[in-house]
Amino acid sequence: MTHCCLQTVDTLETPVFVVNDEKLIRNLKMMKEKAAQLGVTLRPHFKTHKSLAIAREQMISPTGPVTVSTLKEAEALAAQGVTDIIYGVGISAQKLNRVKALNDKGADVKILVDSVAGAGIVSAFCLDNRCRLRVLIEIDCDGHRSGLRPESDLIVGVARALTDGAQLAGVLTHA
Repeated sequence: MTHCCLQTVDTLETPVFVVNDEKLIRNLKMMKEKAAQLGVTLRPHFKTHKSLAIAREQMISPTGPVTVSTLKEAEALAAQGVTDIIYGVGISAQKLNRVKALNDKGADVKILVDSVAGAGIVSAFCLDNRCRLRVLIEIDCDGHRSGLRPESDLIVGVARALTDGAQLAGVLTHA
């Protein structure tokens, strides 16, 4: 990692974001190793640090995978060659053109839905625009903010409502 300038803690003006590179790299390595031991793919979230350098250390390859909370983050990462992106917020109709534009440029931005209506909106968009969008069904496993409960019968209905280029890519849940 690079440093723009070296100062002591006493000379820093606060508030300031300070990263201990050694600890950061050690913790990121430990996270990757733990994920590998569990047989899961580590898909770090970009929203906290918003640093390409840190994201590169987190990701398992230069192209990802990564999760973002805004399409602006997805656009910034895609411009740097990151292609395996999940937009981790329930999609709204007015954002579908931006997702399509990213995918048209070579990214693989996957989006979330948690309702039959949302799946229908994505399907209609794909039909109207003759495109394919990969869609994940969001499952709510703890916070009750968004997503369908794991036992919900609607999960199958949402999957069936993905048509005309809206392609079921799986499910997503998070704690």
